[in-house]
Amino acid sequence: MPKYIKCPRCELNYITQSMKYCTLCAKEIEEGLQEWQDEPIICPFCYKNTMQPDDLMCSQCKAKRNKCDS
Repeated sequence: MPKYIKCPRCELNYITQSMKYCTLCAKEIEEGLQEWQDEPIICPFCYKNTMQPDDLMCSQCKAKRNKCDS
């Protein structure tokens, strides 16, 4: 019985240890599709504004939080 692990790229689909990526990720890599990176990221606090991939919240929510913390 093969052992299953999560795909190291998407961490959603399970693959056998002999596979490098799940079939969906392998197809995206093969075709050069990076659509999931091109989509704007919506702030999880206000659900209105977009934010940068490295941010935890948009700049408006960050300003409101800093104002409340003061």
